[in-house]
Amino acid sequence: MYTTHTKSLLNDARAERDALISLRRHFHMHPEISGQERETQAFVCATLEAWGIAASPLGETGVVATLKGAEPGPCMLLRADMDALPIDETAPVPFRSRVPGVMHACGHDTHMAMLLVAAKMLRERGLPRGSVRCLFQPAEEGGGGAQMMIDAGVLRAPVPDAALALHVWSLFATGEVAIIDGPVMAAVDGFEIEITGRGTHGATPESGIDPIAIAAQLVTAAQQIVARRIAPHDAAVLTFGRIQGGSAFNIIPEQVRLLGTLRSFVPEVRAQLRDALADLVAHLPAAMGATGRIAYFTEHAATVNDPRIAAVVRDLAASLPGVTAIQPRPLMAGEDFGLILAQVPGAMILVGCGGSTPADAAPHHHPDFAVDEDCLPMGTALLVGTAERFLATR
Repeated sequence: MYTTHTKSLLNDARAERDALISLRRHFHMHPEISGQERETQAFVCATLEAWGIAASPLGETGVVATLKGAEPGPCMLLRADMDALPIDETAPVPFRSRVPGVMHACGHDTHMAMLLVAAKMLRERGLPRGSVRCLFQPAEEGGGGAQMMIDAGVLRAPVPDAALALHVWSLFATGEVAIIDGPVMAAVDGFEIEITGRGTHGATPESGIDPIAIAAQLVTAAQQIVARRIAPHDAAVLTFGRIQGGSAFNIIPEQVRLLGTLRSFVPEVRAQLRDALADLVAHLPAAMGATGRIAYFTEHAATVNDPRIAAVVRDLAASLPGVTAIQPRPLMAGEDFGLILAQVPGAMILVGCGGSTPADAAPHHHPDFAVDEDCLPMGTALLVGTAERFLATR
C-alpha cells in the first residue's frame, strides 16, 4: 500500500494543479497583513470543511485541522504561513493584489494553497496510522505568529513527533528543492537605537551636540563588529535599514533614530553581536557628549533542520520525477518556524519557484515578486509524501 502511494504521489498532486492555482490566486488577490488574516482564516476553514476536513480557528487568526489515521501512531505537524506584506504590487500578472499597498511578496499564498491541497490528498489517500496536524499560521512577517500558535496549544494534545514547512524560493529554479541539514535560516534580531544630543541652529554647531554626526560615526564603527569581533568562519550580518532625524536643512536636531537587524546562526555569535552593538551604543555617543540607547525586538532563533527529518524528505525527493534535491549554504533570511523546530524535530524545505532562469526572478519582499506555479504540485507532493513516509516508518 505504501509503495503504491509513493508511485502515484506526483501524478495525484499534478491532478490537483487547477485547484492549487485557483487557491493560490485567490489568496494572492486578497492579501492580509500580519494579525489581520480574518478573511483568510474564514476562507481556509470553509475550504477544509467543504472537503470534509474539520477545521478550527486557533488564536485570533490561525487555523488548525487534524487528520487521523485508522490506527494510533505518531503525529506530524505541517505548517503554512498566511500573512502578506505592506508592499504595493507591480508584478505584471492578471491576478494582482486587489488591496492597495498589500501583496503576497514572499509566497505565503502558495504555502497555503499547497497545504490545503495536501490535506485534501491525505484525507483521500487515507492514513493507515497516526495523525497529521495542519497549521495555518498568521503573522510570520515579524508579528510573532509562531509563538502565538505555540501559546494557543498547537504543540499539545498530542505533542507532534515531527514538523515540516515549505517555503518557495525564487532564487532556485523550479524543480530544485533545497534540503539542508542543520541551520537553514538565521536568527533574527531587530534593533532600534536612539542617539540624543542637544539641538541648535545649524549655523552654531558649537552650541549643541549633533546626533546626526554621531549617528554617522556609529554606523561606520558598527561595521567593525562583524569585520573584527566575529571570527571569519562564523556567519553574521549587521545591517542598518533606516535613519530618521531632523526637520529642516538648518537645524541640528535633538535626536536621531536608527533601525536595523542582526543575523546569525550560532547562539554564541548572536550574543556577541548583541553585546558588542550595545557596548558601542553606550560608549561612542557618550564620548561625544550625547547619550545612546538600544532596544531589541522581533527576535527569534535560527531555523535548524533535524538531519533525520531532512533525510526523509531527501529520500522522497529522489523518487519524484523532475525534482532535484540541492544543499545550498544556509540563508541569512529569517523564519519564525525556528521556534517550532526548537521544540519539535523537523525541517524547513525550500522549493524553487524561479522558473528556468532564477537569476532573472525578482527577490522576495520585492513588488515584482512572482512565482512559477509549476512548483505547486511538487511542493504539495513533498508535504503529502513526507507525512506518509514518516507515519509509515516511525
